[in-house]
Amino acid sequence: MKKHATIWIGILAAVFLMSGTAMAVVMAAPNFMANVGGSSSDAFYKVAVTADGGYAGFGKAGSDAVISKFNPYGHLEWSKSFPGVVHSNSNSGAAGDEGIFLTGRTASSNLWVVKLSPWGQILWEKTYTYSGYSSANMIGSSTVATADGGCAIGFRVNVDGSSGSYSYDQGLAKIAADGTLEWAKFYGTAAYDLNGEVIESRDTSGSVDGYLMVTGEDSFTGAEDNEVVLIKVNTSGVIQWVKSYAGLTTENLADGNEFVKGICQTADAGYAVVGYSYSASDPAWSSRRSPYIIKVSHDGTLAWAKRFGILSSDPGANGFGYGDVAQATDNSDLILAGTYYNDLFWLLRLSATGDLLNEKVYPASGSVKDALGSVAPTSDGGAVASKWSQSFGAGDYDAFLMKFDANLSFPGTDCDGGYDPESEIADMQFESVDVTANTHELDYTATQWATADDTTAEADPGFYIWYCAADDDTDGDGFSDYEDNCPLTANIDQWDGDGDGIGNACDCDLDNNGNVGMTDFMQLRTLWGTADATADFDADNNVGMTDFMMLRGMWGSDYPWY
Repeated sequence: MKKHATIWIGILAAVFLMSGTAMAVVMAAPNFMANVGGSSSDAFYKVAVTADGGYAGFGKAGSDAVISKFNPYGHLEWSKSFPGVVHSNSNSGAAGDEGIFLTGRTASSNLWVVKLSPWGQILWEKTYTYSGYSSANMIGSSTVATADGGCAIGFRVNVDGSSGSYSYDQGLAKIAADGTLEWAKFYGTAAYDLNGEVIESRDTSGSVDGYLMVTGEDSFTGAEDNEVVLIKVNTSGVIQWVKSYAGLTTENLADGNEFVKGICQTADAGYAVVGYSYSASDPAWSSRRSPYIIKVSHDGTLAWAKRFGILSSDPGANGFGYGDVAQATDNSDLILAGTYYNDLFWLLRLSATGDLLNEKVYPASGSVKDALGSVAPTSDGGAVASKWSQSFGAGDYDAFLMKFDANLSFPGTDCDGGYDPESEIADMQFESVDVTANTHELDYTATQWATADDTTAEADPGFYIWYCAADDDTDGDGFSDYEDNCPLTANIDQWDGDGDGIGNACDCDLDNNGNVGMTDFMQLRTLWGTADATADFDADNNVGMTDFMMLRGMWGSDYPWY
């Protein structure tokens, strides 16, 4: 026994004396399209860039909430659904430096949130219940990862019933990194108030200064139709200002018939909102809707507004029924992703002042429908967008994700068949009103909210995947980077013993904590001489010296590994 201990001490010393740290190297972000689906209708309602430069798609697998994680090369690492948790049919997830969040609702209409590591390990899973009204019917509509490692969730809630003082409100809950509910507040009027998206807001110095919620509502000003409403609160949820923006008709009359689809913070610390409007339609096309974008300053002052599309012959035929906007990372441009004529992928790039710089439409196949409803900027000046497609894969509505470059293109692939629809863009008139005094702020956190651990089991949604991508094979193992579970480490067997989407050849993290270190070495020692699937890094059906040398080479490294 003493002899065996001496051998292991010697091996451990070798680890410390001779090992280096393996560094993950990601080349220029590849461009690709990916269609993901199962036996039911599926969608990625929200997409986010993860801390490792990969992508997370949030949405539904049938009726269940689902999340799929792709690495930067486009490889689908893992997908998890949560049977019994209903997807929120909107912006249901977010990714931050410390984790990935998925939001849904339980069968009893309570908020449900799970936090996962980028490699798919559940960190915590909780439900949040509002007891102030038995039919609160909470639906989480938007999730944002916050700078402190937690998240903020925008949701709809029935505060006290249709005959009560408040009815439905816009809710906002701030959740700490460990899942603790810090506060939950309701905002609105005495009428039925819609809920919308929330983003974390930063001031001109880059410091977090609260949250901005956007909704479409008519009760804030008493108008007959929907107007855009922005609610700015500080980091404690206290209202700072609330403003509404109503579109004007071609006769310059306030109409306020706008619907909100997406929002982002801009490079100058202002905000941009996109959606569609009936307000500015020519009388000959009064039943048609036009896509719009409005830009406001950090205090909500209206800077400019535009409408775009085929404006001269049929304004509103391409109504941007789904869509979103993102701030580009390489300059002050804005990137828009939406739906053209209700069945085509539509990408646009606008300047900081609203000039149309570039646009591409990617056609569907035949009479099927494709749609984009979420977009997130990538480090190369391009973006990633998502929602669903019928054009690819099995032909049903499948979850869809596309990564494109700064020119809205897919160079080097077979999917670069986009064309310029030659849209027009024109100024649009909006009337802005400060409605802060009309808006209530309710805080029942201490008396009417409860938090509980949840045990809903994860499941494999059984997704297939279709790709359109370049056939680059960086490590020369015969697998294209987008289908290779170790794109920079040759592994012709593609062995993945723990099923986390990362091949054994580049994954020595036996304890799944995101770091290769002492506990991994101790587990390897325990499994020495066995055929354990997770510790058999070289796939030779024996845990031995070669596996130890592979672990030594990755000692001290952190996720991601390629």
